[in-house]
Amino acid sequence: MNWDAIGAIGEVVGALSVLLTLIYLAKQIKDNSNLLTISAYQTAMDGYNEIAAKFFEDEQVARISGNLFHENFSSMSSMDEYRLNLMWRAYMNQNLKMLRMHELGVLPERDWSRIANEISHLVSSTSFGKAYRKENPFFNDVWEAIDSYQGDRVSRFV
Repeated sequence: MNWDAIGAIGEVVGALSVLLTLIYLAKQIKDNSNLLTISAYQTAMDGYNEIAAKFFEDEQVARISGNLFHENFSSMSSMDEYRLNLMWRAYMNQNLKMLRMHELGVLPERDWSRIANEISHLVSSTSFGKAYRKENPFFNDVWEAIDSYQGDRVSRFV
């Protein structure tokens, strides 16, 4: 065997090892992307669950948040209105996070459309939600993103 043949065999072996390494790295990147997506979903769901737990962990907080759906604003004290605003802020912060995840491609359209539809329903179905939208331009990205979602209600809260 001459040196040219040995060199050619070495080049083939080197090219195969590079190809196998690239395939391995591509699989690792895909697996890591899946783990990051799962982690993002877990964080998102934990956020909604924490909000729900805080809204309803005691009777007074549940009563205040329930006013959102029953339009009992005349019976609310200024402190209760303040608390309801803070509750809604926590909910909208979570929704802003979900929008950003959708924009980054982590949250698929089918999931975002359900979330956006729910936000749209909650905001547009109560006078509190309508006023909150008008008074909180901080969430303009969310308001703009949900405007195209006017489908059927996807959750029942009361």
